[in-house]
Amino acid sequence: MLFDKEIGIGTEYEGRVILKESLDKSRRLVLHSGERQFTIQMGTNQGIADNNVQFSYRLEGFSDNWITTNPNDPNISFTGLPAGTYTLVVKISGDDAEKAAESRLEIIIEPPFYATWWAYALYILIALLVLYLWTRHEKKKLNF
Repeated sequence: MLFDKEIGIGTEYEGRVILKESLDKSRRLVLHSGERQFTIQMGTNQGIADNNVQFSYRLEGFSDNWITTNPNDPNISFTGLPAGTYTLVVKISGDDAEKAAESRLEIIIEPPFYATWWAYALYILIALLVLYLWTRHEKKKLNF
């Protein structure tokens, strides 16, 4: 879900398809900087989790703390993550938690346009141009 709107495979959201295939196949989720409020609904091999299943998760690159979902709510929600690359690590909680296999999902939050490498390169070019023009202007003042 993105801003409380369900996003399915092939569903178009603001002119682009976010999920071209299921997350368990792609293991990667790429979101734009304005799409930082999202929810991932957890499920098991039998489908959406029933009320007896709980999940533990952590978001590597943001926090190393394990968090356990509520039995009635298998959703993992994030709001306002800064731009960056994270890894969501999830496993089933309970008695067999130590034996449970971890599932991983890479989550990439792209930076806004003004914080990308090409924007910084443009800022440097503009600063160099201003410095050049100022130096040239000062030299002309000294010649008069």
